[in-house]
Amino acid sequence: MSSQPASDFRRTLFTPAGRRRGRSVRNPSRAARARASAEARPGLAQPSATQITALLLWAWCWAGLFGLLLFEGLRGSHPLVGWLPFWLLLWPAASLGLMALRRIGI
Repeated sequence: MSSQPASDFRRTLFTPAGRRRGRSVRNPSRAARARASAEARPGLAQPSATQITALLLWAWCWAGLFGLLLFEGLRGSHPLVGWLPFWLLLWPAASLGLMALRRIGI
């Protein structure tokens, strides 16, 4: 006969195969899932300052273009900042062009 008590025998007999100490292998803890997902995929690369700047300049270009098309007052000049279409559209577009030239090495 076995030396283990009947209660231990019932516990091992009626416990699902993947179950250990109250946790199932099929449903690991949140920390174990986080570790597994971090090991499965490498860390996501953080965007560089150049990429963030390019994104902001593109947004500035599009906002300036829509502003110039929709609001007639933005098509003129302002005594404090000068010619508004330059600052709303031409300056960010020129900056994007210079960034592209620098990226290709010219």
